[in-house]
Amino acid sequence: WPLEAVRLPAPAADARFVALGEDLALVGVRGRPALPGESVVIDLSLVGLRPLVQDDRTSVRLMDEEGWWLSIHDGQPAMGAIPTLKWIRGSRVMDRHLLPVPEGFAGERVQAVLAAYEGFRMTTLLPMDERFEVVPLGWWGVPEGRE
Repeated sequence: WPLEAVRLPAPAADARFVALGEDLALVGVRGRPALPGESVVIDLSLVGLRPLVQDDRTSVRLMDEEGWWLSIHDGQPAMGAIPTLKWIRGSRVMDRHLLPVPEGFAGERVQAVLAAYEGFRMTTLLPMDERFEVVPLGWWGVPEGRE
């Protein structure tokens, strides 16, 4: 087949591939905005890059436009249902994080970032570009309130 005939599909708007250390990769992100006093829902799609032999954790942080933390959610992926110690190469796990937007929040949007770390030694699983310790996940608008 001539190379000109090979066409790959365009990636989806929410597609990602960010290796986190040598253990796992972020391959997708979906988020649902929230009003002040409610929780932003962030769903991460993670895949094991090899059989895992350590207890990896994910930490999603919600920040305002100036970078101040509003809320944080740490834990084992999949809310602890499938500890990474049970992952084999190719394991795909949906990792949900609920991040409250503070009551009275006056900003227009929030940003979520991801950090991953080994839970026993607390060592960071650095993304592919080791200059960064967190992976930006996206921005979500915060409606002013209900009518």
